[in-house]
Amino acid sequence: MKRQILLILTLLPLFLNAQISIYDIQYTTESVDGTYPSTYANQIVTTGGIVTIANYNGGTYFIETSKGGAWNGIFIYDNSNSPSVGDSIVITGLVYEYNGLTELKDLTSFEVISTNNPLPPFTQINTNEVEEEAYEGVMVQISDCNVTETYDNYGAWKTNDGSGDCEIAAAIYNMENDLPLFLNYPLASVQGIVTNYYGQCILPRSINDIQAAEGAFILSTNDTYVLDESTLALPIHIRLLNQNANITNYELSMSYDPTIFSFTGFESDNTISETGTVTDNSTTGLINLSFNGNIDFSDFSTLIKLNLTPIANGDGLLQFTSASINNVNLDYLQTGELLSGSDGCDTPQADTITVIQRPLLNIPAIVANGETFVIECFAPEATNSWDASLYFENVTVDLTISNVDYDTNLDKWTLQATLPNVEFYELYDLHVTASGGISDTARNAVKVIDQYKDEYYFIQITDTHLPGHTFYGDEGYETDESELTDLEKVINDINLINPEFVLLTGDLINEGELEDFECLRHHTKTVQLLEKFEVPVFIVPGNHDLGGWDATPPSQGTSRREWWRFFGWRQQSIPPVQEEYYTHDYSFNYDEVHFI
Repeated sequence: MKRQILLILTLLPLFLNAQISIYDIQYTTESVDGTYPSTYANQIVTTGGIVTIANYNGGTYFIETSKGGAWNGIFIYDNSNSPSVGDSIVITGLVYEYNGLTELKDLTSFEVISTNNPLPPFTQINTNEVEEEAYEGVMVQISDCNVTETYDNYGAWKTNDGSGDCEIAAAIYNMENDLPLFLNYPLASVQGIVTNYYGQCILPRSINDIQAAEGAFILSTNDTYVLDESTLALPIHIRLLNQNANITNYELSMSYDPTIFSFTGFESDNTISETGTVTDNSTTGLINLSFNGNIDFSDFSTLIKLNLTPIANGDGLLQFTSASINNVNLDYLQTGELLSGSDGCDTPQADTITVIQRPLLNIPAIVANGETFVIECFAPEATNSWDASLYFENVTVDLTISNVDYDTNLDKWTLQATLPNVEFYELYDLHVTASGGISDTARNAVKVIDQYKDEYYFIQITDTHLPGHTFYGDEGYETDESELTDLEKVINDINLINPEFVLLTGDLINEGELEDFECLRHHTKTVQLLEKFEVPVFIVPGNHDLGGWDATPPSQGTSRREWWRFFGWRQQSIPPVQEEYYTHDYSFNYDEVHFI
């Protein structure tokens, strides 16, 4: 009898730790109020699988069995652990139903068994099957489908293979940043994780999860605003997501307003057209270019550049009239706005970005005595004799430039500048000069410190909505500066507190379009106020800073152009996101701590 009791006690931990498969947790045929709750709901279970999506929506993740397939994936609501994609993990937690989504939460154990495992195979489904409970948390692929709804306000869109609509949501990857979308645009495949994100949908992980159909080329130009009379080299972008193609000929025809712009030719250097022959048969108001050659093309590139010179203020009305590749007419053509103009409202009263690209008022450098830091500048490749110094009231600090480097891909100079030992630890203006009469100053760009602190504090501010919360068209929108007044009081207090730095995390400006328009000067007023800070301020934009508001007359893209004009970078038009130096994201270091 004692031996039997001992045997039972010995085996008991094995039963307590027995794993329940993801399939068993998920599989059910019982519907309750339109959802399919797990038969293990509100029970503690131990299960395991391969991490397929990591750091989702604030640190949560998905796991799936190695074989994949229906009922074999599940969402893990866990912000305490940080597994990587490909980790094989075993976890214990509570099975919970959240708005129809089965998940594990309140983990009591977490163990990584192995790393860098191959991911489960994608499960092929029809577009209408995304609604089925069996595919919740499963990596799936849909094929041979067409776009039925283009981007909504959240970057979501829909596609259909003939069986029914399927929503593609942007909770992990937003394709709107990479690809113009058209109704009926054909796709070879879309893959990602199925989950309930305001409705059952597929979440692609990156641009690599979406493949265009063979031959489904897209030609496009970006919104472009020319502020002076210099000739613009306007890129025509060509896209064919995750497909390869051989191009032997193309023709394109575009109309424009010859009273606003003059077409002066094309540039094929550094485009895919440089490998062949381009013939220009353009006439006044109509651009006609044809190409013959041999191009091995994939994914994304610049087809050719159009040289356009503004001759008057206004809208250039640039439009594709037709285009073909390999003698096949193209259906997917998109032109951005092409605007030229300068009037009394086009001249801001605050500093704008010209030569110095970093450090800036909104992306400063914190530098200790004797430390070397980087200065980034835009200037011609032939520029030389670089010099840099710091200014604070009557104090001048000359910097030693130890190395200069020019990046031909980015048209950017990088200067290594060393700070000597100084006695005044203040927030300095940065001044840079070079050959050719180059001279530029960035206000409040460099904070000089004696040494980095082990213990320090910083302040975060968000949603200042300058100059006021009154929107365009509402009563008093022209004069509302209430938020400027409030923030100035906050700045005065912060200067007394004297933190190491301030983080200003989005929605700095209420409506980013309203700078030149009606001379409202929202950016100018904001910059002038920010210059009153006596500590470094790191600023990132929010949707009010970069987004477009239907109620305001300025065109889409105006907010972004204004942000680039005042806060970086050089670009005056909406760029392709593949070119990293156009991004609004950045990071900085305080001693050994990296802020992103």
